Amino acid sequence: MPASKLTLSSEVKYVKGVGPARAELLASRGIQTVEDLLYYTPFRYEDRTRISRVLDLLPGQTATVLAKVLTCGLTKTRGGTYIYDLAAVDASDSAVGSPPAAQRPETGAPSDGGPSAGVPARQGPSRANSGLRSEFGLSALRGGGRSRHSKGMIRCKWFNAVYLEKAKVFRPGQTVFFYGKVDRDPYGTGNFQIIQPQFEIVQESEPGPESEVKPSAEASLQIGRMVPIYQSVGTLGSRVLRRLVWGALASLGRQIPECLPESVRVKNKLMDRASALGQTHFPDQEQRLEDLCQFRTPAQVRLIFEEFFNVGAGLALKRRKAKSVPGVQFGVTENVRQAIKKILPFHPTAAQKRALKEIVDD
Repeated sequence: MPASKLTLSSEVKYVKGVGPARAELLASRGIQTVEDLLYYTPFRYEDRTRISRVLDLLPGQTATVLAKVLTCGLTKTRGGTYIYDLAAVDASDSAVGSPPAAQRPETGAPSDGGPSAGVPARQGPSRANSGLRSEFGLSALRGGGRSRHSKGMIRCKWFNAVYLEKAKVFRPGQTVFFYGKVDRDPYGTGNFQIIQPQFEIVQESEPGPESEVKPSAEASLQIGRMVPIYQSVGTLGSRVLRRLVWGALASLGRQIPECLPESVRVKNKLMDRASALGQTHFPDQEQRLEDLCQFRTPAQVRLIFEEFFNVGAGLALKRRKAKSVPGVQFGVTENVRQAIKKILPFHPTAAQKRALKEIVDD
């Protein structure tokens, strides 16, 4: 199905990136249509808008850094584990025009992770290792690692990530946002490292005094923003779900019909449905993390109100239907009255008699 023909009632398998296998996983969680996917909202958010300088990092901190790749490659340990090892240097000062702590890619569709144009050819595993050794220097390997750290060095490692090597995801010279927990590298030079970081590759403008880091053609969904975190669906984690939701929203655009009466929406000062869905999944930069995690933003309030409104409307319809159905009238004869008196193990008071009379009258 062409993306332009996607509607809320379309089967979720027609969303770009889903397909039959993922559609089956989503169906196991009750996500069968595009509407179901859009109402599978985040249960929390992470603030990845602040970019930290490598020199300012602390062990145990979760941070976003902007760094330029120096060397990268795949190695195999004696135990048979593959480790993709990447060395990079702080590039936060290259974001001309705004301080490093405020640098942020534009909101947009997910990056395809493709390489920047014109970067050097990628080195193989053996060359990557020799590059790491030469980059950090023999003095660093012998205990002089602090001299390299003073220049903002950081390493990133992924275990059994052979796909990074096969797909040639990284190349020396690329500028990349990395996000994850920072620790000291116990086996290297004492520099900082991030294990299994999330990342977004960015591109740079033409070299020159005014060059600056720019988002790739499709801007970041993983870094540089308030990032939505979803409950995993089988093997589908938050990273995949973000891309699927973004694709669905991009395909639908503003073609999401309103489901609340206009009078109700205006009276309660609620935003429109399309905006509420978009900003719940991908909040504006101005939204506070505390408000997002407590579901107090205007977008989230709108969706919560909508849910209660639909429940209330459903109950009202059931009550109306029940009232329209004729009831069964029961005749209360003297024999019935005497039978009830015999059942009661006590003599009813005046108030109890009045209550029984009201029941009979009804």
